[in-house]
Amino acid sequence: MPALKAAAVDIDKTITMHGVIPAPVVAALRKLEENGIKVILASGNALPVISGLRKYLGVSGAVIAENGGQVYYKRKIVKIGSREKVLKARELILKHLKEYVEESWQNPYRYSDLAFKAKIDIETAAKKVRELVCSAMEDMRVYSSGVAIHVGEKIVNKGTGLKEALKLMGLDPTEVVAIGDSEVDLEMFKVAGLSIAVANAVSELKKLTDIVTSCSEAEGFLEAVDYILRKRYMHTLV
Repeated sequence: MPALKAAAVDIDKTITMHGVIPAPVVAALRKLEENGIKVILASGNALPVISGLRKYLGVSGAVIAENGGQVYYKRKIVKIGSREKVLKARELILKHLKEYVEESWQNPYRYSDLAFKAKIDIETAAKKVRELVCSAMEDMRVYSSGVAIHVGEKIVNKGTGLKEALKLMGLDPTEVVAIGDSEVDLEMFKVAGLSIAVANAVSELKKLTDIVTSCSEAEGFLEAVDYILRKRYMHTLV
């Protein structure tokens, strides 16, 4: 396997602990950068949110926002999917399911992946949204990140987003490691040459991944970074 040159990293419940990014994680992200591994932030959050976070974390890779709906790198933005279709889905949801979900404050800043907060158990709410939207629009998908319910076209996912990010960065998929925890990360794991799931990851992701850490969330990410840097060091000795 070629030397790793980038790490595509999910945010919520992967580099966070209780919703906060701990200081050791910030240091670990910068350690990757110092060792020639560019950090690609891959999240369901809106582009302005992730772009700002990228700057203050001190990482230099592309940004994959909206679970692949928008990709940003060096002043270039690639948009994937249809805004018209998600707005149609939004109308359905707000008309029929307002007692179960509410819009994320980020939706006005989003392009092709809209987010909703659950008013009840998130998986139950996601099921109701999925049944409504997917029965009316067969080319749409609905999934839960464990934090929010996301609605978008099937072609919009972190896998297609990662492919676009790698094109912009001039990298091959074999040179990338993906790190995540939820079903939203599945397609990204399929693209990356190496994949690492933190211990709190869903079972579907654990079945697909190359490595599962022994620790959860941020602590699992630190474990993953240690493995990546050791692997890179061993590669330089070959």
